[in-house]
Amino acid sequence: MIGLDINAGMLRVARTLAPPAHTTLTYREGSALARPFPAATFDVVLCQHGLEFFPDRGRSVQEMARVLRPEGRVGVRVWRALEYQPFHGAVLAALDRHLWGGQDGPSRTAFAQPFSYGDAEQLDVVMRDAGLHAIDVQVSTMPIRLGANATDLLGYLSALPVGSEIAAMDDSARRTMLQEVMTALTSFVEAETFVIPATSHVVLACR
Repeated sequence: MIGLDINAGMLRVARTLAPPAHTTLTYREGSALARPFPAATFDVVLCQHGLEFFPDRGRSVQEMARVLRPEGRVGVRVWRALEYQPFHGAVLAALDRHLWGGQDGPSRTAFAQPFSYGDAEQLDVVMRDAGLHAIDVQVSTMPIRLGANATDLLGYLSALPVGSEIAAMDDSARRTMLQEVMTALTSFVEAETFVIPATSHVVLACR
């Protein structure tokens, strides 16, 4: 198995983790738009929450197809649109009021980027255009779980790219923002824990 990433820092982190049992796992630095492998190298190509960030999604899927052997398989997981993400939708609405003022600046754009490729038909088309077949697009839901309190919510948000901006907010504005998020998510509280559905499209296809 080979892991590929364009970010050297992410690869350094990955190399500190133990691979799955009975598996040999190595890492390569490289672009998903020009994978550093010969054609017909792999039986399976997996991409989890990467496609929505690539600058040329069509080219990246063509590269997946190129490095697959005949009858090889592609598996891709992509976030659905923001309207299907109650947690991130609530956070975005509160940050619009108390941080960004509704202005579509770089950090707001980056926050919404993961949910920018959430149309199932688009995914089907990009797979077909790359010459793949037997395409199956399914909806997958996995919950976000965190304590239903301001401390745990702030800890979760601090791990996001916008975390440094939230930390720099005025204390009163930050408290109000957190309270608004928690109020919006009240219906997802179970035993003092938020259990919030986060949905993706899972795409399987064959070469």
